Amino acid sequence: MEPTLIASVIGIIATTQIHISKGLQKYGIDALRPEQDRNHPVDHQRRKKIAYFSGIILNNLAFLWVLIANLYAPTSYYTSMFGFGLVVLMLFSEHVLREKHTALQHIGAFIIAAGTILIGLSRNTSEVPPMSAVELNTVLTFLAIYFPLNFLLLGLALKRRWKRTLGVLFGTLTGCAAAMDPILKGIGQSFGTDIRLIPHTSAGWIIFLASFLFGAIAFSFTQIGFYKHARTSTLVAFHNITLILNPLLLLTLSLPGFSLTRLQLAGVLVVVAGIALMFSEATFSLLFNTKNKIGDK
Repeated sequence: MEPTLIASVIGIIATTQIHISKGLQKYGIDALRPEQDRNHPVDHQRRKKIAYFSGIILNNLAFLWVLIANLYAPTSYYTSMFGFGLVVLMLFSEHVLREKHTALQHIGAFIIAAGTILIGLSRNTSEVPPMSAVELNTVLTFLAIYFPLNFLLLGLALKRRWKRTLGVLFGTLTGCAAAMDPILKGIGQSFGTDIRLIPHTSAGWIIFLASFLFGAIAFSFTQIGFYKHARTSTLVAFHNITLILNPLLLLTLSLPGFSLTRLQLAGVLVVVAGIALMFSEATFSLLFNTKNKIGDK
């Protein structure tokens, strides 16, 4: 099996685990709001707490998969599979969380998953460049622009209480942070002469450990988003799209010799088409509707 395909398969395993963990966290987080469950029996509250903390454990163990995937190919082959998890979460949110989705949203989710699979399964005719060749200055410049802008917009949405917009902005924030986690791990693992399961230089360890900060940002702001009543499907959809596209963009800018193939470009277009269907005109008309305040019915 080709190394890039191995990395993609590992990505499918990881995204399934991560999305099930997010569904469990959303299901169980109400147990942390006593006023929400005061009329439910103790066993019901206990089950929700077990589900919540099980989700946390699954989520925090998922990083082990990327350490293995990075041994075979650049991180984008791993992250490109994460759209598959949208289907998993949508089914979970319908059957467990009892959230409603339209047929168009179902079609969009499957198209997004298909597009990310196209991205992951594409093959470069030339040799794939190593993660050690990533230009760190370019990565730092990207981070210095992206995160302050996202935080600024998120603060505005919280201040004006745009409920559906919260899902979008929490998703783009956590998605980029989640993307930087495996990218920095890959850079840290490969910093030096070759890539290993764990870093083998001091600088590599610094970069590797810094990746956990972004993982913590992705995790904590996902919890905050849920607690602020951001819609699960919206938050996780934009989380996934950002997680899928940002590594492709960032590696194209910062990794000499890395470029998108025609199949990868086609996959990106399919993902965009899936977004357009999943968030139809009617849905998008509500995203920035100032009347849709937090707490409104």
